[in-house]
Amino acid sequence: METRPYRSGDEQAIIDLFYLTFRKPLLLEEWNWRYRNNPLGDLFIYLMWDGTKLVGHYAVSPVRMKLGSTIVKTALSLDTMTHPDYVGRGIFTSLAEATYHELVRRDYAAVWGFPNTSSHYGFRKNLAWKDLSLIPMLVLKLDQCRMPDQNTASIIDVEQFDSRFDQLELEIASTLPCSVIRDARFLNWRFKANPSHQYKIIAFENAHQILAYAVMKLYKSPESLFVDLVDLLATPSTISVILSAVIQYARSQKAFGINTWMNVNHPFYLDLEKSGFEPATPVTYWGVRSLRESTPDSRLYDYRSWYLTMGDSDVY
Repeated sequence: METRPYRSGDEQAIIDLFYLTFRKPLLLEEWNWRYRNNPLGDLFIYLMWDGTKLVGHYAVSPVRMKLGSTIVKTALSLDTMTHPDYVGRGIFTSLAEATYHELVRRDYAAVWGFPNTSSHYGFRKNLAWKDLSLIPMLVLKLDQCRMPDQNTASIIDVEQFDSRFDQLELEIASTLPCSVIRDARFLNWRFKANPSHQYKIIAFENAHQILAYAVMKLYKSPESLFVDLVDLLATPSTISVILSAVIQYARSQKAFGINTWMNVNHPFYLDLEKSGFEPATPVTYWGVRSLRESTPDSRLYDYRSWYLTMGDSDVY
């Protein structure tokens, strides 16, 4: 069998293996958005072939992050796929190590992500990943909401992220020791150009300055309609107002509740808890591997350092 990087023309074989593995379609426009059009422009996909048959696939997506005052390139671990007839042959481990070798060569600091129950063992046992935490879903049932309505006259709809969001990110960055850089370029790619989901985006505007934003999407479970609070960034003085606007939007959609993620160590967690959010299922694995083994940054392995939202995952 042959291991090699992605080449132009491999797309259909990748799409076919995706369906065979996950039993759901992968549209070419989704693939192009995630891999070809990523803001950093780097493409990391390694494939294993048995003759003309694609039997293994591993890919990561480049993400700029801030570690303290330093900006580094990292990789979000994505689609792990092995042809059902080839399971148990070490294909996943082989492809991942080839990918990580290339990431090191291009000066990437770490690879991180959210393994599922099928891949978590392999990441930990064979690929030197370390678990950061288990992430519970935080759920607010709207009929149990404890937040009083607030004046949301300063809340606007966002059609496009502009330079004012860069300023918000810079203002808050010093309080986030380890976080994805949420500048306008990244946010427009992640949420406005995303072909998989439609998002409702709101912001707190004061004197033409952006002081907070929230990204939401609707999620229909088998039983009820929910609003996923996918991303959130706010100054301490505006968090309650932007949360109130999210709750009002969910009520306007006649949703049963709101789902989100938040690090229990971040101050925003207390605002969510005060509003009535509670831990629930599903619970998600979350791990990381430093690619600078001789000088790993300790903040990468410290769950308390990270600012995390659903938007940092490729699922939401």
